[in-house]
Amino acid sequence: MTAPVPQPLQYKKLSRPWVLSVDSTALGSDTPTYVPLKGKRSVTLGVSRTAADTTDAESDGWLSEIIAARSWEIVWEGQETGTIVAGERVADPGQEIAKAKGLTTGEDAQVRVMLRYGTDGPGFTGYANVDWGGIGGASTDGVEPANFTFTAAGPLLPFAAA
Repeated sequence: MTAPVPQPLQYKKLSRPWVLSVDSTALGSDTPTYVPLKGKRSVTLGVSRTAADTTDAESDGWLSEIIAARSWEIVWEGQETGTIVAGERVADPGQEIAKAKGLTTGEDAQVRVMLRYGTDGPGFTGYANVDWGGIGGASTDGVEPANFTFTAAGPLLPFAAA
């Protein structure tokens, strides 16, 4: 009788450890200081493409494309949150930075972001335009929702775990 062959272990990657942080320093700073957005319910990263048609007469009727550009978007949905310090409510600093950017235009609406798996895992960083969803809206639990969309203002760069 032959010994059974061990099967490789499988894993499933949990989605809840993804943390979105915004840079609290001036745009373009050499040393970013990342502040997490707290109160997250969900965060999604989408990458899209724009293709250029490169079909020619020699293609025998087959279409041909080349990817001409890529874009990315991070959608963060959560709840308004903060802490109580000396009896005073202090709004979440990450959300406050995103809100301030989401009320401006041009470069003032841009921020460096970092989307990381956990506190020291791999992730992505890049510059983004911020859209703030405003106040109010659907709430199933009575807590004020907070929603932000971060759209590409340049490349999204992957980085390895710390």
